[in-house]
Amino acid sequence: MASNILQWDVYDILDFIWLPTFYNDLSIEGLLLELLELFGKIIADDSLLDIAKRCLELWLGRKIRDSKNKEFIMEVLNMSKLVQRPFEEVLEEAIIANCLEQFEEVTLERGKKEAREEARKEAKEREDFLISKLLENHSPEEVSNDLDIPLEKILEIKNSK
Repeated sequence: MASNILQWDVYDILDFIWLPTFYNDLSIEGLLLELLELFGKIIADDSLLDIAKRCLELWLGRKIRDSKNKEFIMEVLNMSKLVQRPFEEVLEEAIIANCLEQFEEVTLERGKKEAREEARKEAKEREDFLISKLLENHSPEEVSNDLDIPLEKILEIKNSK
């Protein structure tokens, strides 16, 4: 049991507070849940524990996406009913904000994909137009040789106009 209790000083608490900002092998949610479990084992000055608790609440409120962990979080942090309600609201707002961020990312990717497809379509239309203009004064074989485009494609454009 003694090995499960950690006697920490101010520097340990500062490391604890900033740990989620550094690269790690866990997801941010996994790391925060691990820190939450670790928080219950810390022995330190009350003011240091209060700072660590408040910082952990801020991290959790912003980064936890899964609302199933909410009860576990409130239990470990010994949150009173008075504190739980605002925390629940913050947590729900954070979950909504993360959903909106994900939606924006997906929308942005779709927009980029649609823009690329539109650019390809416009380029093909411009190419077809230019080839059809060249075909007015030149034979398909000449256009094919000059532009280094397969003759079949040139004939296809000629027949479609």
